[in-house]
Amino acid sequence: MRVDRDFIERREAIRSAFPTLTLKEVYGAIKFHLGHRHEADEDLAARSRARDAACSRVKRMVRFDELLTLVALDLHAASPE
Repeated sequence: MRVDRDFIERREAIRSAFPTLTLKEVYGAIKFHLGHRHEADEDLAARSRARDAACSRVKRMVRFDELLTLVALDLHAASPE
């Protein structure tokens, strides 16, 4: 009987990431994921979109902060000493 190598690697990755889980719990998590793959994929995609949106907001905030710094430097340079 051939054992799916990818399955073994996933099982070991889960056990490494969550060492407090028992082997039974790891198998249960894999079984649940396989049985609800569509919902899990949708959830992961939604989380990815939310993370991307948050990163985009942070980048805009950093650019705004940089703009404020440039304006402040400009004002300082233009002020009489």
